[in-house]
Amino acid sequence: MRKSVLVLVGCLVLCAAPAWAGGAFSLFGTYGEVTEDNRSYGVGARLSLGGQWVMVDLTGTWVPGHSAGDFDEDMQVVPFDLGLRLVLAPASELRPYVGAGVTYMAINLSERDVDDPTGFYALAGFNVKAWDHAGFFMEAVYREADATVVDYDGSEFDEDFGGIAGSVGFYWTF
Repeated sequence: MRKSVLVLVGCLVLCAAPAWAGGAFSLFGTYGEVTEDNRSYGVGARLSLGGQWVMVDLTGTWVPGHSAGDFDEDMQVVPFDLGLRLVLAPASELRPYVGAGVTYMAINLSERDVDDPTGFYALAGFNVKAWDHAGFFMEAVYREADATVVDYDGSEFDEDFGGIAGSVGFYWTF
């Protein structure tokens, strides 16, 4: 049910995009918490649609496989975020922003089963306009989602995925 609602909201946002004034595409690197015991590097991309003050963001981040905390096997986490971002000073060269929304985490453990949880995220950051249609950004993102992991012997336990992460990247406006 949660996956269906997330896909439906994403489709509605993409269908409404042509009626909006503009947007941006971003590429970034990130480092932060994947679980409470683990931190890792990753890469991501974001499509932003909307006006000068309010943007709708669709973000995907890939955190490659590694051994993590309570998990002795490789783990990959791919959070997909859908939310709103409020740009606080859209006419300036330095544009701070805040945002929040829902996150869906596709989690792959090599030797255990895990459900893909839905949670929330919040972010704060700023864009620095460097050229007419491009610039840099830095932001802090907090994600939280709870997943149920099925252990080797069939027992289940809950694990908190997410935490705070920092991202640095480039954006191009259209």
